[in-house]
Amino acid sequence: VPTETTTYTVTGTDANGCENTAEVTVTVTPKTDPTFDPVVVCADAILTPLPTTSNNGITGTWSPALDINTTNYEFTPDAGQCANTTSLTIIVNPVPEPVISGPTNYCLSAGAVTLDAGAGFASYLWSPGGETTQTITALEGSYTVTVTNDFGCSVTSNVFEVSDNDTDAPVLEAVMPETGANCLLGNSFVWTVDASDTNLYSLEIDHSLEATVPEFTVYASASDPYGGNEADFAALGATVTYDGTLQQWTIDFGEMVTDLFIANGGITLYTVLKDCAGNELGSMSPTT
Repeated sequence: VPTETTTYTVTGTDANGCENTAEVTVTVTPKTDPTFDPVVVCADAILTPLPTTSNNGITGTWSPALDINTTNYEFTPDAGQCANTTSLTIIVNPVPEPVISGPTNYCLSAGAVTLDAGAGFASYLWSPGGETTQTITALEGSYTVTVTNDFGCSVTSNVFEVSDNDTDAPVLEAVMPETGANCLLGNSFVWTVDASDTNLYSLEIDHSLEATVPEFTVYASASDPYGGNEADFAALGATVTYDGTLQQWTIDFGEMVTDLFIANGGITLYTVLKDCAGNELGSMSPTT
């Protein structure tokens, strides 16, 4: 069997010794490779049937049966066509996994909460609102975000609910030092207050020397625990810091105020914790 187009010559001789020749050309047509466009899908896609006619007009069938968990397929041309079998690999790209994070309780005093869809996506689309940023400022309501990754695959998150029904009061976790006689380490009394609350807002502190030392409120803000009143604290030599991760205030009363505490034989401190939904732990009337 020839593998390329070949011309054959045959010579025949009859019984009388007469000869004659004839030629025949066998034309060999090379088999055609069927061609198909690449198939690229997202992992959550519903696959559409693969084309049964190739880009260059060859018909045939595919095997095995189409399934998102199978990526390699073989195309067998129909009989009577001078064509090879061919294979196709479906490229399955991963889908993003958006998860909205943020407070579930709407903070009335702060005016809004911040929701975060997570970093690393190519694009974001929030609903409602239509914002296209990673984070949004949200009021009470139901929110979803549709994210798209670098492969062009998109997924919509689960619904995230923000409500204004925070009825849980803050929790006073610890104070240090606790009640009792304490030795000063240095010349200044330093008091730490640890609290816990989803929407922690402020710590009000009254005391038994109100006629001499101003009573005050500090806030759950690392950038401004003074609530805009830092100058008043500085005038007394006092400083305040707030750690948002620990939800902890550190109040350094300074040497001048500490001397007043010592001269008085001590100090009684009263606290009220508040969150920005209006819940409180403690009271100034009566004092706690």
